[in-house]
Amino acid sequence: MSDSTASAPDGEQEVLFTPLVESHPELAEELAWRYANRFLAEAGLDSKHLQEAHDTVELRLGPSDPEGGRELRIRSFITGTTYWFGPWDGSASKAEQFVDEAAKLQGSNIQDERRHGRPLPWDA
Repeated sequence: MSDSTASAPDGEQEVLFTPLVESHPELAEELAWRYANRFLAEAGLDSKHLQEAHDTVELRLGPSDPEGGRELRIRSFITGTTYWFGPWDGSASKAEQFVDEAAKLQGSNIQDERRHGRPLPWDA
């Protein structure tokens, strides 16, 4: 979860998104591992890629809304897909549900790519 792999899916608003690890370090790490484990299972990929899958995860928080909720964003650089959830109340349970859904969707994307003859390099 390093800024060396940072992306800008929110264009000019990107500067408003901060790494989750800055405000919720333990939760950010737990969510990255949770995503990696679920993604590999959903995608049918070998668990030997667990560390790599973890290292591709970017979790960020968007600006607060008028009620104080924040937008939670996840991106894995394996698929390049970004998902947003908000307003997020800051609870671990809501973040876990969001990460689980993102892992399921991104794992499904990998399965679809295989069906179209485009395996992931990790399939080799």
